[in-house]
Amino acid sequence: MRSARLRGTLLVLGACLFAFGAGAQAPEVPPQGHPYKAIHSLALTVKDLPAARAKVEAALKAAGASDTLAPENKVGSDKVGYAQWSWAVPAKSLEKLLKRLRRLGKVTRDVRQANIPAAGTPALPDRVLLNLAVDGPPVPEKK
Repeated sequence: MRSARLRGTLLVLGACLFAFGAGAQAPEVPPQGHPYKAIHSLALTVKDLPAARAKVEAALKAAGASDTLAPENKVGSDKVGYAQWSWAVPAKSLEKLLKRLRRLGKVTRDVRQANIPAAGTPALPDRVLLNLAVDGPPVPEKK
C-alpha cells in the first residue's frame, strides 16, 4: 500500500515537472526606477517582537528617517509575529542605523540596490529607502 502511494506521488510529480518544464526559469523582471540614492533591504529574526518594535522605531526616529507608508498600509502585528517598515533614511545616517538594527537579532537578509533613476521623478540623492522586516514569535492575545 505504502509503496503504491509513493509510486503514484512520484509519477504525479514527474508529470508536473515535465508539463511545467523543470528547467524553466522565471522571467527576468527589469529593475524598477526609484528616486532614492539606493534601496536597502534588511530582515531580522528576534526573540521579542514588541521590544524589538520599540527599539526599531526609536532608532529610525533618532536617525532622522521619515515614514514612506500611510498608517493603513502598514504590515504585520505582534499577534502574527511579524512587522515591516519602509522609511526614507538620510544617507549620512544609514550605516550607523544599520549597525544598531543588526544588533537586535539574527540578520536573515541584508541587501542594497543602487540607484536607478526613475524617469520624471524628482531625485532624492541624500535619501536611502530602507525596507525592514522583523520576524519573531507570535504574541498570544490576552483573554
